Amino acid sequence: MIVFLKEKRSLLQWTQCDLSSESAISQTVISRIENGHDTGSIREFFMLLETLDIDRDEFIERLDLISPRKRLDEARKNNDFMRMKEILKMIPSNLREKNKYLHTHCVYHEALIDYEENNKACAYEKLNDIQYVLENDSHSKLLLSEIHLALGVLSLELNLDAFKHFKKSSELLNTVNETKYNFERIVKVRCNLAATYCRRQLFHLVNRELNQATALLKQFESTYFKLEIEYARLLFYINTDHKNIKKQHEYILYLLDDYPNEKVKQNIRNIRI
Repeated sequence: MIVFLKEKRSLLQWTQCDLSSESAISQTVISRIENGHDTGSIREFFMLLETLDIDRDEFIERLDLISPRKRLDEARKNNDFMRMKEILKMIPSNLREKNKYLHTHCVYHEALIDYEENNKACAYEKLNDIQYVLENDSHSKLLLSEIHLALGVLSLELNLDAFKHFKKSSELLNTVNETKYNFERIVKVRCNLAATYCRRQLFHLVNRELNQATALLKQFESTYFKLEIEYARLLFYINTDHKNIKKQHEYILYLLDDYPNEKVKQNIRNIRI
């Protein structure tokens, strides 16, 4: 927000004093806003937008795109851990202190970085701490579900009780409102749960997660994560010696044609039935 307002003022070649004269907002308030010490009142905020000729919809869209949580999500989606580190360094500590949601989001990504760098015990400790912070927060159920999934994976590697986390992750998903904005994340968590249950030979739970993930894709007319769902289904068929193993394998190879991740494509092509 601060960067965007400064950019607009600079384009007009205005000083803070000029903006103060045009908007009737004191230069002190403008200075505090631009230095991140204040946000001003709602009235002052919208007066600034109007004075700088900033379209409200454009501003909200721009703000959403540059928000730290959005950028962290994008880096996680691309498995770009160096980018995660860069974004985390740029977030002021006082901003994290004031915003519980941003703080827990940051800790979650710090834990993912720790896991990538093989600091598994440290990652587990961080995730375990923030799960208690979010436990009674109805707005963070999806994030909490992802955290419990990660705790389950870490528990398996640290020889701790993993099943309680997987169970909690699934229970939380059942209470999340499925929307066009979050269904892809829900599908991804269900795919990971299915693959994990398959490795633990909890096959009745595998089917449940895969069926719910598939139903979500149909509901929102999407093919996102379809390959991941069908790959988890193949693991299920292999482990249960299902009669459709070969057919499922051929179907996955067909889906690979349009899949963007070359590393995943190669790993799946290396499967021999």
